[in-house]
Amino acid sequence: MSNLLVCRPGLPRGVAEALTRLLVLRATALVPDNAVGIQFLDVGSLIGTGGIDLHPGAAEAYRAMHG
Repeated sequence: MSNLLVCRPGLPRGVAEALTRLLVLRATALVPDNAVGIQFLDVGSLIGTGGIDLHPGAAEAYRAMHG
């Protein structure tokens, strides 16, 4: 099961990109100690949107960080 962070389409690209970078780069600080080792904020789960399009800013951040 996925948890999605959903935004409105009009969210500025830079805001979506910055938030995405924050979630990826600070994931270890955001994951509770009791959840360590569980699939949580890893790249696969972050882009697994179940068919919902990524915001263009989020997609740009993922491409820059992970190709």
